[in-house]
Amino acid sequence: MSSVYADPRWTENRPTAMVEISTMAFAGIRSAAHWYRERRAAQVLQRLSDHELKDLGIHRSQIVSVVHSGDVEQSRYRYTND
Repeated sequence: MSSVYADPRWTENRPTAMVEISTMAFAGIRSAAHWYRERRAAQVLQRLSDHELKDLGIHRSQIVSVVHSGDVEQSRYRYTND
C-alpha cells in the first residue's frame, strides 16, 4: 500500500513550497509593519502646530509625502516659506 506522501513528486517540492509560503508571510508582515510605522509618523506630525512644522521645514500638506519618501527636500518645491 503506497501513500501519496511517499511519492517523490510530493516530497521534493514540499520544502520549496514551505519556503515560498514563509517568504510571502514574512513579506506581508514586513509590509504591514512598514505601513504602521508610516501611519504612526504621519499621526505624530499631524499633531504638531503649523509653527512647529514650519520649524521642521515642512507644510502640513506635505506630511504624507515626507513620511512616505523620508525626504523633506523632495517635497520642498511645493511649499515656499513666505
